[in-house]
Amino acid sequence: MQSLFLPMNRIILISVFLLAVMFNSVSASAGPASAEPDFWSGEPESVAKRYAQAYRHHNEDWVIDFADTLDMLGKSSGKKEYDFYAAQLRCHYAFNAKDSVSFFRYSEQTRELASKLGYTKSFFAEMMNVVGFYMNSNQNRKAREMASALVSEAERQGNAEGLQMGHYALGVLYAAYGDNAKSTTYFLKALRYLDSKAELYESSKAQLYSLIAFNYFNDKDYAKSLEYCDLHDECGVFDNDVEACRALCAYYMQDYDSFTRNAEIYLAKGSSASVSYEYYCAWLNILLHAIHREFEEAMELAQCLGDDGDIYSAMSEVYKQKGDWQKAFECQEQCSDYLRNVREAMLLEDMEQMDKEMTDLVDLKKKDHDILVLNFVLYLAGVILLATFLLIFFIVKHHKEVVRLQNRQLDRSKRYVALVDNAPFGYSKARLIYGQDGKVVDYVTFEVNKVLRKSFLDNGFVIGTRTIVESYPKSSILLLDQINKALEEGLQYVRFTFHLVEFDRHYETIIVLDGDENIQIISLNTTDVIKYREELEATNAKLREAKEAAEKSERVKTRFVQNMSHEIRTPLNAIVGFSQLLGLPDGMISEQEKQEYSSYITSNSDLLTMLINDILDMGDIDSGNYSVNMAPARCNAICQAAVNTTITRANPAVQMSVESELDDDYTIVTDYRRVQQILINFLTNACKNTVQGSIVLRCTDKEVPGKVTFSVTDTGCGVPPDKADVIFERFSKLDQFKPGSGLGLNICRDIAERLGGEIGLDKSYTAGARFYLNLPLTRPLE
Repeated sequence: MQSLFLPMNRIILISVFLLAVMFNSVSASAGPASAEPDFWSGEPESVAKRYAQAYRHHNEDWVIDFADTLDMLGKSSGKKEYDFYAAQLRCHYAFNAKDSVSFFRYSEQTRELASKLGYTKSFFAEMMNVVGFYMNSNQNRKAREMASALVSEAERQGNAEGLQMGHYALGVLYAAYGDNAKSTTYFLKALRYLDSKAELYESSKAQLYSLIAFNYFNDKDYAKSLEYCDLHDECGVFDNDVEACRALCAYYMQDYDSFTRNAEIYLAKGSSASVSYEYYCAWLNILLHAIHREFEEAMELAQCLGDDGDIYSAMSEVYKQKGDWQKAFECQEQCSDYLRNVREAMLLEDMEQMDKEMTDLVDLKKKDHDILVLNFVLYLAGVILLATFLLIFFIVKHHKEVVRLQNRQLDRSKRYVALVDNAPFGYSKARLIYGQDGKVVDYVTFEVNKVLRKSFLDNGFVIGTRTIVESYPKSSILLLDQINKALEEGLQYVRFTFHLVEFDRHYETIIVLDGDENIQIISLNTTDVIKYREELEATNAKLREAKEAAEKSERVKTRFVQNMSHEIRTPLNAIVGFSQLLGLPDGMISEQEKQEYSSYITSNSDLLTMLINDILDMGDIDSGNYSVNMAPARCNAICQAAVNTTITRANPAVQMSVESELDDDYTIVTDYRRVQQILINFLTNACKNTVQGSIVLRCTDKEVPGKVTFSVTDTGCGVPPDKADVIFERFSKLDQFKPGSGLGLNICRDIAERLGGEIGLDKSYTAGARFYLNLPLTRPLE
């Protein structure tokens, strides 16, 4: 496991260390949270505020100009503190610019001034800054030497903060080299020197616990790693990477449930401020896919890791989950070779640096003698020329400084015109208006670029006079809420989606807070994008519906063909088989058998005829060619004819009868044949599902006012309540092993509707099944 995250860990550790360097420098500088004497409390507020801005933006060019201003203030006031803060700003600017010459010069100057002023924490923080510069430049040996020097100096002064910084730096350095045991030793020492009364004590302790947890994880001591993860959580400071460490420990302890749970917590929370989030996020996704046996997705993610060592290690884990131990071993060997080469390269780099320093030292000694002689000669000439050149130098420097400032201002104006004024998005500046409660209640826009200028003029907005509340009374509420929220939380900017209600437009908006008085607003019109997205979603929904309908139609067609193939083949086979038996020579079968075979042929012919009629009826109904012939018809005659047709299909143990409450001459206007078709279908279904008992066809005009009710009641197996509506759907069959097309009830429902009536299942009847047909007494309206 030691080889799993080492290459990437080195990058992450350096980034974490540089963040710690910045933290220590900030906490050592003047300000509200300063551990040093608060020098700025007695200085002009504008200068103090400007210094705070310069420290936050120490990588910008204007910081050097402000440092020069501090130098002048120091000379005019005689305060060395100004010189210290000016040197500190220049040092940090050179650090970010990777200007080693300027960095070491100003770093030494900063340490000297900090020592003279008694700024002990700033002195050690600056030494940490040097360690960070060496690490960032891959000069690891020099970084260790400076960290050791920091510890020695802190021990000499008996300073706990310096000892804590030095041991922390050594712990990070040894972790970068993969020596996790030694790294953990130094981190534990750093813990001992933490000041429990410090404002950020819990945060610093939590960070050290997190680093120790990862060290034990890399040394495969997962129990210890989890122990320090828990210690980290007890500090009450959230570090999302600890969740990643806990998840990885669970994975290598083969506790995949805990791994999955912690990995999902880590991935769900996210950590935009973490330099390692994307790295651990990629690893957790690979392992999640692997344990879920999604090997192709895991391999694709592994190839995107970037570092060869990580790729081989990830592929090895995937192959292990896949059970391909040979390939897993090969990938692990490749990973080990890669990491061995990395460590050898780091050691070789240190050795080359040492050789270079030794060579430079020898050359320097050889030149010392010649330089001493030459210096003596040049010293006399230099003294004479110094005064002259010094005067010229200051005159030229002052002139260049003036020209440089003028050119910079001109360049800024040109860049503004080129980039902002002609940008495809809206840009504006505004002055905030505060209410009596201290909250922003309005603002006035005083500067806009071309895009907004045209939009404002088209909408009647007057730049520089009308406020946002006057121009957009409804939409301004959201804007002002976002500004107040950002001010309360101390944010530098806030981003949100803004709906301009007055003109029904949508904007992606960023508001940058320029101090407490002014704001800058960047807005991009996304109305067309949102409308396009809505139209696209509606189109996709229609396409999904069409796709589902087509799939359903295909399934119905397939099921219909399969069902019809079986249903037609069964009666045909019976007809052919019994016909062949009837064709045998006389004497081979008896007369009784002939009659029995003939009845079989007749019943199967009737079944086949009914099946074909159902299919034809379905085709006529779908094509609109199905017709009914309305005429007076006697109800009792219809019932008797239906029973006579189907009585032979009933089981011998079942008694079929007709019960009517109507007179024989009781007549209604309907289609005699179609009503008989419905009743035959009811009776046929009753015969299929009734083994013993009775089947009764009833007819009455008292059940539903104004209608005649035909009902078939049996004592069969009945219909489950949840299937009461399904059986009327096309191709619906409760028992797939019983003959029938599944079309009969569906066709009956269509016929009943054309006759002006309705059919249904009586759900209240539980002794079997009861189907009914209600028909109007008079001819239905066309």
